[in-house]
Amino acid sequence: MILVWLGELVTEKGIGNGISLIIFAGINIYLPFYRGSIMVIT
Repeated sequence: MILVWLGELVTEKGIGNGISLIIFAGINIYLPFYRGSIMVIT
């Protein structure tokens, strides 16, 4: 619920589609960890 509110605030400020940016940021935070674990496995 808080993330929806935060997403609406971002959208109101005109930065972009707020909830999409939050989802995008959440996915991108873990990319270095996934890449590191793949390198360890191979």
